[in-house]
Amino acid sequence: MGSPDSVGLLRALIDATRVVAASTGGALDGVLDVVSEQVRGLVGADGVSLHVAVPGTNTLIIRKGNQLSRSGSPHAQAGKVLQSSRFMTEAIATRRALFARDFQGDSRVPASMKADFPTVVSSLAVPLLGPGADLSLVGVMFADWTTERNLHPDELAAIEALASHAAIVISTNRLIEESRAATEQLEAVFEAATDVILLIGASGELLRANGAARGWLASHLGYVPASFAAFREFFRPSRTASEDTDIIGRALAGSASIGDLDLVTADGSRRHLHVSAAPVIEGGQIAAVVIARDITDLRRGIADAARLDGAVKTARRVSHELNNRLSLVVGYGELLTNLVDGPASEMAERVQVGALRASETLHLLQRIIRFEEVEFGGQMMLDLQASTGDADSDATPVETVG
Repeated sequence: MGSPDSVGLLRALIDATRVVAASTGGALDGVLDVVSEQVRGLVGADGVSLHVAVPGTNTLIIRKGNQLSRSGSPHAQAGKVLQSSRFMTEAIATRRALFARDFQGDSRVPASMKADFPTVVSSLAVPLLGPGADLSLVGVMFADWTTERNLHPDELAAIEALASHAAIVISTNRLIEESRAATEQLEAVFEAATDVILLIGASGELLRANGAARGWLASHLGYVPASFAAFREFFRPSRTASEDTDIIGRALAGSASIGDLDLVTADGSRRHLHVSAAPVIEGGQIAAVVIARDITDLRRGIADAARLDGAVKTARRVSHELNNRLSLVVGYGELLTNLVDGPASEMAERVQVGALRASETLHLLQRIIRFEEVEFGGQMMLDLQASTGDADSDATPVETVG
């Protein structure tokens, strides 16, 4: 075969490069289709197949099968691992295009591959190498002819040049696909978060709000404010804060901040928020990401628990003192019963019996305020028969002597 038209080949290469570059950003399979068509047009190949490497390995996954393979051939099944061959591994190892003019008679091609491509006479394997000094493997491209082909060195150089450009485009598109997948995952996490999450722009405008934020704001303010300035009128210094700090304002100024804020809702009630805000710096502009949690119910629960604890302690002290008084009444009642006769003795005995019953009731009350529980019928309930065993009380039912 004579020398090709160098000028024509160069123009064809430039045109093919432009077409491949224009496919950047599209679906990876679409990019591979574009590359296949351009290689077919550049060197007149009858079949072109592209296989993408698993990142960081030499394992190739079939993305676009070769139309020259026999029906049912594993080389035509997308998603399968490409069968290795010495023809392919040598091209990968040398990082150069490898041409087999006599494909069927080449010892580097296994018999199984020859059987899968019975019409192929000449074949070319071109490694697709990524950018950078390490020349990581992006994939391998095969161009096949059904008649004997004798490639000129200029044609090999043109194919390698187009393959290098295609490798960059494929690498870029894979990164775009990974970025899209990561963005979708982050969006899912952002929307699923139960905390209020806001992204506020450098000028104070509200850029993003997750589902929890939109629901909370609509519920308590009646609408979703469009800017940070609109939020300010609802904020009040937290009653538990040591100082009035502008948490979100500090983040927009470039400093992370954490604290509590009170927000007055549309109906005039206060909601307590624990807020953390951090700056997001990009291109010299500072935005802020704000994460807030409504701790109103938590605070109320803590306050209620504190009040209940105080009430229980007071009740224990009072019941202890009352039991001591009842002990005196029982004792004096018993003494009077033995010292007097007639109606006075009967009255003393009734006083004594009433004090004993009051003591028993008090004893049950003391068990209640100690929250002694027992399981009954699969549910927990107060055990009024349990022994208190409480060291801080003498509250056992008083008994008569004799």
